[in-house]
Amino acid sequence: IATLDYITILIAFGIGILYILVFIRIGFINKKQRSLTRPFQRFSWYSNRAFTIKDGMADIKTSQIDRILIENNENALSNIVKISDKYTTRSAAWGFVAELLLAFLYPITVAILAYTMTDISNNLALFSSLTVAASTLSSLIASLASSIGSIEDTLPDVRVPFDLLKMKGLIEGNQGIPFDEDFESLEVRNMTFSYTGEKNQLEDVNMQINKGEKIAIIGANGAGKTTLVKLLLRLYDPNNGELLINNKKYTDLNVNGIRKKVGAVFQNVEVYAVTIAENILLRKPITEEDYKLIDDSLKFSGLYDYVYSLKENINTEVSREFHGQGAIFSGGQNQRLAIARGYAQNYQLFVLDEPSSALDPLAEAQVYKNMLEIGKNKTIIFISHRLTTTINSDKIYLFDKGRIIESGSH
Repeated sequence: IATLDYITILIAFGIGILYILVFIRIGFINKKQRSLTRPFQRFSWYSNRAFTIKDGMADIKTSQIDRILIENNENALSNIVKISDKYTTRSAAWGFVAELLLAFLYPITVAILAYTMTDISNNLALFSSLTVAASTLSSLIASLASSIGSIEDTLPDVRVPFDLLKMKGLIEGNQGIPFDEDFESLEVRNMTFSYTGEKNQLEDVNMQINKGEKIAIIGANGAGKTTLVKLLLRLYDPNNGELLINNKKYTDLNVNGIRKKVGAVFQNVEVYAVTIAENILLRKPITEEDYKLIDDSLKFSGLYDYVYSLKENINTEVSREFHGQGAIFSGGQNQRLAIARGYAQNYQLFVLDEPSSALDPLAEAQVYKNMLEIGKNKTIIFISHRLTTTINSDKIYLFDKGRIIESGSH
C-alpha cells in the first residue's frame, strides 16, 4: 500500500487517532458518571449491609430503622438512575461516532486504492492482494485504536489514586528540622484549637509532662480529650499557643520524627485478617528480638495467657475470613490487641485513648496493673472518663468543655 499511495496509511492512522480522541472524551464522561453515582452507591451498599449485620438485628426487629434504611436505599437508586440516564446517553452518542469512524476505515482505504489503480482489470491479482492488505491494515488500526481507547477510558480513574498519593498536607508537606532525640518532656502552652474556626474544642490548655510520668486525662464525653490526642500526634496544629517536645516547638520539627516518639491507641480498633504476631508488629516477625517484643507486648496488654492458650498461639490468624480456625476476638480483646500493638511500636510517649472502654472493671484493673509494671520506663498518658485510671497516676488533668478545670494527684 505504501508503494502505491502512502497517504492511505496516513489516513488510516488519522482515523485511528480520531477514534482514540473520541474515547478519551468518553472516558471523562464515564468518570463523571462514576463520580456522581459513587456517593449514592455507598448509601445503597450501606443500607444492604445493615440488614446482614448480626448485631443490628435487634434494632431492625424492634424499631423503625428498617424503614429509614429502605427509604435511603430507594432514594439512592433513584438518583443513580437519573445520573445514568443523563451520562449514558452522552457516552453512547460518542461511542457511536467512534464505531462509525472504524466502520469507514476499510471502505475508505479500499476506495483510495481503487482510485489509485486506474486499470484494475489488468491488475486483478494485485488489486486482490491490496484489498487483503487494506483489510489487514484496517483491522490492525482498529485493534490498536480500540486497545488504546480502552486504556484512555480508564486513565482518568487510574490517575486519581496517584494524584492523591502525591498530595501533601500542610503539616506533612513542611519538612521541618529532623527530630531524633529521646523523649524528655512535653509542654502545652496556652493552647487553643477549633476544627471549624468557630467553637473552640480546646481553650487555653497548659500541661507539663516529663519522662517516665504516668498522666491521667479525664472528663466527660466531648470534653476535648481525643482532640488533645490528635494535636499531640500533630494531626492538627493549634490555632493559638504551642506544643513543645524537649523544649522544641512542634511546628519547627519534622512531623515524622515526632510521630516516631509519640504514638496513640484509639478506642476504635482495626484488626486485620493476618496472624496475631503480624497484627501486633504490623509486619512479619523475623528475629528473636521480634518474638520477645511480641511476648512483652502481650503481657503489657494482658493478652498473653489467652493467646498462648490457642493452638497456634501468636501464629493464629485473627478472624475466620480466610482461615476456618482463626481467632475471633471480643471487643475487649481487640482493645488489648491495640494496646499490644502500641507497645510494640516502642513509642517513648504512649497515649491510650479510652483503652479499656470495652473491658469489665476487673479486666481493666489487671490491664492497668500490667501497664504500670511493664511500662514503668515509658511515659504514658491514659485518657478516659473513668476514675479508675487516676489512682496510680503521677498527675491528673480534669477537662470540661475544652478547658482544664482541675489538676493534681489522686
